[in-house]
Amino acid sequence: MNMTDLLDAFVALLRAALSCSVEKYYRPEPPEALTVYVEPLDEGTEQALSIANVFGEPLSLSVITECPWDGTVTAGDSVVTTVEAIKAAVHANRDLAGGVRGKHGGTTYRIGERPQVPGTQQGSLYRVATTTITYFNQEN
Repeated sequence: MNMTDLLDAFVALLRAALSCSVEKYYRPEPPEALTVYVEPLDEGTEQALSIANVFGEPLSLSVITECPWDGTVTAGDSVVTTVEAIKAAVHANRDLAGGVRGKHGGTTYRIGERPQVPGTQQGSLYRVATTTITYFNQEN
């Protein structure tokens, strides 16, 4: 499986698992509601996965969960709940497609700011979580 195939398969997986919008690639315009973006992150070097002459190439995705901040805990809770659902989808689909094996990495939470919208005094604040997902292409 190559990165393009992995992106398509993972976006389809998340669209089926989540009730929010899931986009392939980050968008420059700020989302109006909770949105998950899936970006290619890294294609690692081939490495041995076992003694039995099995090799794998790690393909990593960056999954960015973004929600407009409304000044309440609701935005933060919805981001955390969505990240938990993404991790659960990875756990349930470790064998996503084409012989790849998946795992999730760490998640970083923060408050982000989108650029100033024309005609306003400031940019928009967002709750953001970034999770790394890695699938290993296994080849004999």
